Amino acid sequence: ARVDGAGADGAGVSGARLAVPKITGDCKERDKVKFVTATIQGRTLTWWNGRIASMGIDAANGTPWTEVR
Repeated sequence: ARVDGAGADGAGVSGARLAVPKITGDCKERDKVKFVTATIQGRTLTWWNGRIASMGIDAANGTPWTEVR
C-alpha cells in the first residue's frame, strides 16, 4: 500500500474537515486506519490523539475506515 498525498478529507469530532492521506494499493480494510494514522500530521494528528486519549488505542484503531476517511 502507499499514501498519495493528503487528497482525501475526514470529518473530525467537531465536524471540521481533516486531511487524511488517500490509500491506494492493496492495504487490507482492517489495516487502513492503523496505516493512515501512522502518517498524519498537524490538526489531524491532534484529533487522532484526542480519540486515543478518550477511547484507548485498540478501540481507536478499530474505528471503521468509513468514519476516519
